[in-house]
Amino acid sequence: MHGSNLCGVGTSCQTQSLSEPSRENLCDEIPDTAAGEAAGGTPAASSLLESLGGNCGQEVEVEADTRVVFHVDHYEVQACRCGSALCNVCAWGQGWRLRRRLAEAFAGRGKLFMLSLSIDPTFWPGYYLPDETKPTGQRWVPTESKIDGESVPSQRQALDYCRKRRVVGEFVKALFKAGCLRSSRYFAVVEVQDETLMVHWHLLVEADFVPMELSRLLWDRNRPKWVGPKPADRPGFGTVRYTTSKKIFSPGHAINYATKYIIKPPPGGWPEWILDLGRFHRYSVSHRFWLHGDAWEPDQSPGTDGFDWETGKAPDRRSVVTERKPQVQRTIRERLASCKSKCVLVQVRDHCNIAGETVRRQQRMVAMFDFPVKGIAHELGADDWEEDIFYLTDDQVADVMPCASFKRFLEPDDEWDEKIDSVMEEKF
Repeated sequence: MHGSNLCGVGTSCQTQSLSEPSRENLCDEIPDTAAGEAAGGTPAASSLLESLGGNCGQEVEVEADTRVVFHVDHYEVQACRCGSALCNVCAWGQGWRLRRRLAEAFAGRGKLFMLSLSIDPTFWPGYYLPDETKPTGQRWVPTESKIDGESVPSQRQALDYCRKRRVVGEFVKALFKAGCLRSSRYFAVVEVQDETLMVHWHLLVEADFVPMELSRLLWDRNRPKWVGPKPADRPGFGTVRYTTSKKIFSPGHAINYATKYIIKPPPGGWPEWILDLGRFHRYSVSHRFWLHGDAWEPDQSPGTDGFDWETGKAPDRRSVVTERKPQVQRTIRERLASCKSKCVLVQVRDHCNIAGETVRRQQRMVAMFDFPVKGIAHELGADDWEEDIFYLTDDQVADVMPCASFKRFLEPDDEWDEKIDSVMEEKF
């Protein structure tokens, strides 16, 4: 049986839903066991206590019924998101997915140690202003300078300097060579300081303890040559601080503490110099960080790439000419402004088991519109609609299709129009 378009305007179809965690207490939302073996524990198995027989009090694993018995079709208008890690809307889901990936990457690898690394803003253009709230009685105000005819803020000059020298990666490599780390794997998240708007890093490494004096000595190696020798009253390149044990008490909590800077946007918003960039990485990882296991071996199975593993020769691809469309890189400001400015009409198929629970979901795009979701809702009479998803019936789809800027002709295929599972006959 096929159920089509069971969802009307403002209603939701029968699907499994997960409640989003609160934005408060981001470090404590996922307990230590949710980080898997990264927290030193084991995942809790689904269990129940049988009240009859000799199995009373024993844990019994319950497997979900994944057999598809029927499916339900409906139409949705979904907002097109920008996907930027700096977007207050899109970064929320990306941060939580990254948190789960980190829990898997650090699982079973022992304790984690966290360091905070900052850079001295006085190495780049700026000036001092009197400030009685500071211990020194003054504060540093960064400015701009001309580079190749372009006014470049000192914060961007500092970031470009750190990128070119790979300051975080070289710092971890030096710690590993000194025998302070169990491996050279690391995860570093970028944060912007409140006053100077300079970047600094929160670094996660695999270690029980890292000596502070050695850390400062290795971090000072990045001191620019043009600033001269290190003064007695200032750090050589920047400050190195520990994240205290009161905040970090387990590997799982360390992961939560680091990723909260991605989930939670800066209080004052992103500074102008970052919004004017074309790309800004919120975090960085070591080489082959996401490859699980200590050893890595290339896949030597026969493939279509033409690489000969015996001779080590790659195919000659110079004769292959591919035409690429010229792409204009947008700034982060332009990308954030485009979030939810367009929407797409999709056909959704929920594959359900015998209990009516959604086992898996398929979607395919039908049309695109050059206005937000509330434009569709306003066209259909729902003037107060503010959600990112709007459900349509067959008649409503026909009404809004003339407004689409792009339409796709849907051809029937075997996977989409699959027949009812044979389990239906067994059950009934």
